[in-house]
Amino acid sequence: MNRLFVWLAGALAPQWRRLGADPRALQLILDTKLRISDRSVKYLNGQRQAGSNYAWVIYLFLACLGLAFAAGYFFLDDKATAVGLVFTVTMVYLGFMLVTEMSENMFDLRDVNLLLSRPVSDVTFSLSRALHVLTFATKFALPMLLPLFVALLFLASPLLAGLYALLCAMTVVLTVSGTLSIYLSLLRRVPPHRVSRVLSYAQIGMTVLFLLAYQIPNLLNLSEVAVHQFVLAGTWWGFLWPGLWLGGLWDVA
Repeated sequence: MNRLFVWLAGALAPQWRRLGADPRALQLILDTKLRISDRSVKYLNGQRQAGSNYAWVIYLFLACLGLAFAAGYFFLDDKATAVGLVFTVTMVYLGFMLVTEMSENMFDLRDVNLLLSRPVSDVTFSLSRALHVLTFATKFALPMLLPLFVALLFLASPLLAGLYALLCAMTVVLTVSGTLSIYLSLLRRVPPHRVSRVLSYAQIGMTVLFLLAYQIPNLLNLSEVAVHQFVLAGTWWGFLWPGLWLGGLWDVA
């Protein structure tokens, strides 16, 4: 998958040149950063596993979650709510993942001494970091969002699939930019060790919230018809979740 993103970065070489960056150096830096990310060592079930193998396990899990999203889209009558819930869950997952897994890579300065000793411009250096974070987020968003895209393409219409792809791109960009803004704002006011503690509590809270949301139909004894007619997009509850804003765009389109 890394080769695909590096190739896409190379395909945009004319745009990078217009911005004043070196496309070849940008490709090499991005490829190296992605390789280092994949070679990082994680712990899975108490055993040391290669980062790339661990990542494929996560991709498989997220693909199963994406299949559940696709089924939910055809299960709910209100398509804006169905799509909005997909984007909401994706935003929450990517936001916490970026902070917990990419915090060191986002602000890791160990590569500065090496790169600054080479003929690399500031624009190339800045773009390489931005593309690295964006690529990392996209790699984990694709398994969640791709199943519904395929379902729309073959079971609905190519026009809907194209609109969904555009909203998916907006979801990733909004999540990355929003996460960076919130994280940097927290670092200005709160010490780093307290930031990690706050985020841990937030993760626990969001996990409990999603578990409760999953059990709401059983707790309230809602009928299957009521679940089919569940509407959240366009309500004041929906305005609390940015993912449902994009769901409202789906309804407008």
